[in-house]
Amino acid sequence: MLKIITAIASIAPMTALMLFRCAPEPATTAEPVPEAQERAEAKPGQEYTLAQFESLETGMTLGEVEELLGAEGELLSTIAIDGMLEHSSRMWQNPGGSNMVLNFEGDRLTGKTQFGLR
Repeated sequence: MLKIITAIASIAPMTALMLFRCAPEPATTAEPVPEAQERAEAKPGQEYTLAQFESLETGMTLGEVEELLGAEGELLSTIAIDGMLEHSSRMWQNPGGSNMVLNFEGDRLTGKTQFGLR
C-alpha cells in the first residue's frame, strides 16, 4: 500500500502540469525596430514585381533575396525565443504602396505575402 501511495505522490506533480499546463512559458524577447531605418522603397525607375515575388523560394538566404530584389528590406519585426532561431519580417515596398513582406527564420526565407504587385 505504501508503494502505491509513493508512486501516486511522485506522478501527481507531473499530472498537474499536464492537466493545467503549468509549465513555465519560454522567455521571449522582442527588439524594437529603429525609427531611423530607411523605408526599403524601390529606387526611382525600378519597381518590385510580381515576377520577382514569384521567383522567391522557401529556403533562400536573406543575401540571395536581397541580391534578387536589388535592395535590403525594411525590418518590420524580429523575435528570438529562448535561444532558438530568430524570426523576422521584412518589407519591400513600391512608391505606390504595393509591397511584399517576407518572413525569415534565422537567415532562411520561410514565408511570403504580397499586396498589389504587378
